[in-house]
Amino acid sequence: MNRVWQAIEAGDEISLGRALAEGKGRAQAREKKDGETPLAHALKKNLRDGIFDLLLKASDPNVRESGGGNALHIAVEFAGADRVAKIMALTEAGARDAEGNTALMLAARHRDSAALMELLLPTSDPKAVNAHGETALMLAVVNGCGHSARILAPVSDCDARDNDGCAPIHAAARLDMLTVMVERNIKKLESGEDFEDPATMMLNILMPFSANPRTSDGKSAFELAVAESNYEAADCMSTVASREGLEWAFRAAHAKNGGGAVPAVMPMAAALLEAQRIKDAISAPAQGSVSEGKDTAKTQTRFKNRAL
Repeated sequence: MNRVWQAIEAGDEISLGRALAEGKGRAQAREKKDGETPLAHALKKNLRDGIFDLLLKASDPNVRESGGGNALHIAVEFAGADRVAKIMALTEAGARDAEGNTALMLAARHRDSAALMELLLPTSDPKAVNAHGETALMLAVVNGCGHSARILAPVSDCDARDNDGCAPIHAAARLDMLTVMVERNIKKLESGEDFEDPATMMLNILMPFSANPRTSDGKSAFELAVAESNYEAADCMSTVASREGLEWAFRAAHAKNGGGAVPAVMPMAAALLEAQRIKDAISAPAQGSVSEGKDTAKTQTRFKNRAL
């Protein structure tokens, strides 16, 4: 262990400053166990600002770490928005880790909307995709971060499909309600507040910016929500469903509920379907009206011929 690492372990800023002054190369000396640089170590362990600032000044934050990312990627994952802002100006725009993730994508994945805002403003491309075909918006959606999704939706391609043929709106429709709600709303659980259904929240964010595409195998987000029994999510999408789609949804929900009352599960969809049935009944021609119309036309013709 060289003097830089000794000073870091001791938390001695004065000794660290002296060790770094002896040669900038020492700041890049990797720790043998994990193969990380001193700067990466400081970010992961959230060491105090004095040590971090010394290492940042003496280091190259573009150096690739063992996971393929640079210091900015590590800051997003471990350190938060303040350190992201400090490192951002010193790193390559759009640098990617081993899976093709930009720092913006990692901020979305780790649900850090503050870091995401810092990264989005300068040079990050919100429409970029990683090795799995995922945009930052897709990662925000699948990880249940509504704040990040609201920031990204207006500037992203909301209908961009990943390698599995799914767009963000499809991922939202299939969000695992219990997993995300427990993970994101644990404080609400403790305080007794009502949960917010993550699928419905995401769909309400995405729908104004999406053309409601189908997956590569032809399924709509509405159909996916029904298939996953996300009835609240399906209900909020019922305004873009056809009458045939609504009728299918109720048949599917009826079968899954063992014949239970489905309208209580999807009230908006039930109202829309009933309104459509009433509209169709009103617009349908009354029985015999066609022949009556023909008879009227013949009578008018006879009167016209007599007048001549």
